[in-house]
Amino acid sequence: MNKNLFSRAQKVIPGGVNSPVRAYSGLKIDPVFIKKGEGPFVYDEENNKYIDYVLSWGPMILGHAPPRVLDKLKKIMKNQIMIPFQLWHRVF
Repeated sequence: MNKNLFSRAQKVIPGGVNSPVRAYSGLKIDPVFIKKGEGPFVYDEENNKYIDYVLSWGPMILGHAPPRVLDKLKKIMKNQIMIPFQLWHRVF
């Protein structure tokens, strides 16, 4: 699956990868295509599990899809879609 996706990506993305993944060309291996993240792990399209040491260079310090963050987002999102106004939870 990763190999097929990489072949397809090479037709529509320069080098077939996004910016930081261009280093794969030096490794002589095909890049993996990540389908989901959970906690400190990511899973590719072939269900291989990897530790995500990068975590988006810091902003994802709580990991991928942390339940307490998702719960808070669900509560907020069910009451609003567009947020151009001042909201109480922005100041706490």
